Amino acid sequence: MSVFRGNWDAIRGKTACTTEELDRAEKLATRMLRLVGLREQAPAMTAAWSDTRTRAFPLLLRHYDAVRRAVAYLGWNQGDADAIAPSLYAGPKGKAAKSEAEAEEPAATQPAQPPAPVAHAPVPAPAPAGSPFMP
Repeated sequence: MSVFRGNWDAIRGKTACTTEELDRAEKLATRMLRLVGLREQAPAMTAAWSDTRTRAFPLLLRHYDAVRRAVAYLGWNQGDADAIAPSLYAGPKGKAAKSEAEAEEPAATQPAQPPAPVAHAPVPAPAPAGSPFMP
């Protein structure tokens, strides 16, 4: 195209090309070169994005955990912290699936029995001399 532009006065009436077509061809050539360059740089760009994502995710987890703690503290009496800031690790079949299963089961009408008393073994007296960790 630079050959055409440099000799345009000599070839003006001898070619079917117009200056508009030369302008369009230059724009297309520039765009094609840029796309080829981007394609060649794609692995490096992908690696850079992957590195950024890998470093950003732990930062996101740390700050989201701080937000969850703040929501739990501020809404302690309401008990809706998991609804406002749900855990990132809980799957969709977490608490909601359990509450649905509990709603389907009829409530047991048996009275609660107190736990049986636990018999404790006597505690031996500590040894008078030496370390308490050595026999």
